[in-house]
Amino acid sequence: MGESRAWTVATGTVTISVASSCITGLYAAFSGKRRENLAFASAFNSAITAGTFFTLREYVVSPTIGAALDYSRKRKGTVDEVPDDLPAGDHLSWSSLRRHNLLDSGISGAATGGILRSLQTGRRTVAPAALTAGIVCILLQAAYNELGIQRIRYVGKISRPPEISPAPPQDPPQPAFKTQILGMFGLKLLSDEELLGRYRRERDKHMKKIEELEQELEEDGRRSAEN
Repeated sequence: MGESRAWTVATGTVTISVASSCITGLYAAFSGKRRENLAFASAFNSAITAGTFFTLREYVVSPTIGAALDYSRKRKGTVDEVPDDLPAGDHLSWSSLRRHNLLDSGISGAATGGILRSLQTGRRTVAPAALTAGIVCILLQAAYNELGIQRIRYVGKISRPPEISPAPPQDPPQPAFKTQILGMFGLKLLSDEELLGRYRRERDKHMKKIEELEQELEEDGRRSAEN
């Protein structure tokens, strides 16, 4: 647990510091100002702000809220139900994922904004700075949670096998227009196999007729020779 919190603090601080430095460097490049000084100052200030925020959230605010919730649940004897729209083995609903760390980030952001602002300008601007920082942190955390939900849904969608819909029933093939016209007159269009069979029968019939004629000619020739 301690390593996970330390990793969250480190990665969050580095990510925000690098992102702030890149954005400030691009702004300085387009505005014609010295990029090195602005980028370094932005990275340094962002590292202090992010480090304070994540340290407060991971080591102070979140453990305190978690302990308070556990104590309240033990007293009430309630157990959260697992929703039906999550895969088996998950213990968070979509609404729980959307609410994840919202309160923690809001309190940590308000504390960070109030502390850093008081060090710069005194106590007069602590309340407005804390309120503004808390609201901004809640909005950023909500956007981060929503991105995580969309990523989970996208991964679940592409990993799910596609559903095979049954093929629609096909109508029986309609006869060709020529066949329909011949059928109106009681005629039938023969297929290639039927035509071949008819030609073979006619050929056999003609061959038999030729053999009979040849036999008759032979008999007539014999009779003429005898006479």
